[in-house]
Amino acid sequence: MKTAYVPARRWYDNEEGMLTFPDRWDVHCLTSPGLEKPGLTPSQIREKIEAAIDGPSLADLARGKGQAVIVFDDMTRPTPIREAALPVLDVLHVAGMCRPATSAIFVKGP
Repeated sequence: MKTAYVPARRWYDNEEGMLTFPDRWDVHCLTSPGLEKPGLTPSQIREKIEAAIDGPSLADLARGKGQAVIVFDDMTRPTPIREAALPVLDVLHVAGMCRPATSAIFVKGP
């Protein structure tokens, strides 16, 4: 049998799961580009959110608007959303949106 180790429980305890395959199978382990890069720090996340790559900034887009809808991935993915959501909300508030129009619900996660 051939074995392959795959990441499991990322952002929790980074366990590895083991998969087994028949010897006759040609098995290759591939990862997503950038998987081995270190995660961004909170200040780097804030910098990325505040600096548009192309086009108007988030603050410019929000200025003069009354409401915003922000959609993040669902709860089945262990993405640390709080680190990205809070700077987004800060930019919207600085752009003039009042806090009740941009309030968020955070579900307790890892």
